[in-house]
Amino acid sequence: MVFFYSSGPGEKREEIVMANLIVVCGPQAVGKMTVAESLRDKLKYNMMMNHDSIEMSDKIFGFGTPAQKEFNAVFRKKAFELAVKHNVDLIFTYVCAFELPQEKEYLTNLAEMFKSEGGEFYFVELSADLETR
Repeated sequence: MVFFYSSGPGEKREEIVMANLIVVCGPQAVGKMTVAESLRDKLKYNMMMNHDSIEMSDKIFGFGTPAQKEFNAVFRKKAFELAVKHNVDLIFTYVCAFELPQEKEYLTNLAEMFKSEGGEFYFVELSADLETR
């Protein structure tokens, strides 16, 4: 998001840029990456797929290990922090287990991270029956 402000009449306007986050969420094989890529191309946002951090942490520590889970969480947290710090608009694909309270907390914290710095948070949930997928 971009805002302009000036300190008074005749003063030069300054540009303020804030990072925005779009989370594209849904079950496996529903089209998250396709939708995210389309949004990325239209909006010129950067993109981090759910698999990016999982594959990196799995390669280093082995899937499902405590070290892999911790590294995955740290990788994502740092990516979001840097996006906010450097005003990088980001799209993130994510598989969410809505029945788990910590998932709602995770998404709420992500939204707060971006909104507290003046950015926006958008949540896109995709769904399709198994036959369609």
